[in-house]
Amino acid sequence: MTFTPLSKSEIDPRLQANLEPGEVVVWHGHPEVAMVSNILSMTLAAALALVGVGLVAGLGPLVVPSLAFSEQTTLIPGLVLLAAGAVLFFTSWRRRAASWCYGATDKRLILVLNGKIFKTAVPAETQDLRIFGSTVYWKKEQISQTDSGRSQKRMIGFYGMRDPAATKRMIDDWRENAENRTKESANRFVASKSDDQPISDGSITRVIHPETGLKLDVPSDWLISVSLDDEGPLKVFGVTLLKRVIKKGPERPYGTKGYWNVLKVNTDDGSGLQMIIKNTPMTQTLDVVLNDPWNATMGLEIVQTEPNLTIGAFSGFSLVRKLPRGGQLLGFSKTSSPIMSRMIWLGDGRQSVEITGIARIDQPEIQYAVDAMVNSLSS
Repeated sequence: MTFTPLSKSEIDPRLQANLEPGEVVVWHGHPEVAMVSNILSMTLAAALALVGVGLVAGLGPLVVPSLAFSEQTTLIPGLVLLAAGAVLFFTSWRRRAASWCYGATDKRLILVLNGKIFKTAVPAETQDLRIFGSTVYWKKEQISQTDSGRSQKRMIGFYGMRDPAATKRMIDDWRENAENRTKESANRFVASKSDDQPISDGSITRVIHPETGLKLDVPSDWLISVSLDDEGPLKVFGVTLLKRVIKKGPERPYGTKGYWNVLKVNTDDGSGLQMIIKNTPMTQTLDVVLNDPWNATMGLEIVQTEPNLTIGAFSGFSLVRKLPRGGQLLGFSKTSSPIMSRMIWLGDGRQSVEITGIARIDQPEIQYAVDAMVNSLSS
């Protein structure tokens, strides 16, 4: 399927109002058939309200004759049922088909409910698409848990589609196009870094940390952001509960004014690199990392180690680990596929750098791009 940018006049205003600067819409839609779950909810709401009205009006004995011999009033139960029916009806009304609109952009899928973003999904989150009735969904989200421990979940996806199979094919094609763009970008970046000629095609952005002078080359069309994070031990009444707690600062585009110590370079599906700069000497060792109990807890498999790594004025070590689907590394979202992670610890005696790069196992192009970014580090 070929995707072309839609003009502003073709896009639902509710979707247009929720786009990020520069974001391009390539598909949009809305529920085309009645949403069965919503119809059932509104029917139940009407039934509760009807019974409640009957109890308030004193008609309970007509339905349940034994109430005629009871001295208890049915006013309170009736008001409770009436209120419950009203709340359920209002909630269902706000989630009716006309309240939704959908979009696929060059970055993500968007669900808009009552003019506000309800959920979004990047390409990697849509790898396991499923169809249930008229719904095409990519995940189930827990919304509550009963006293018996059973969880209630709702499907996150496009609801009320007349041809869900066609919608699923569209999302599959959209994801494939996004992955191909990322691979092409990674290949251009790696090719530019392998040439001895000066950079002139715009595929590389040189990131410079102003305080330390550290430089890193990254793909220009990936998402490049920085933040100022605060890191230190968690202490309560002078007792250290955790050795390392990170307070995340707001992310902003690279190039904006302000100090930063964290750099993130990501693809649309979450692969990429994170670099943390510290104004303290490196204290981490390879033995400590290899013997970390979290390796077994998270199912990390050590694939390769480099005990003596030198990049410019920095020296340290690195290792490559395989992370199973559903795992999560610090600074990255939960993985929807098995990934390869390259982690590097470097220091020059005055400052230290921690670099984490991740890419799906089936995306060697992204892995090569991550390696090229790491190897470009200089001061």
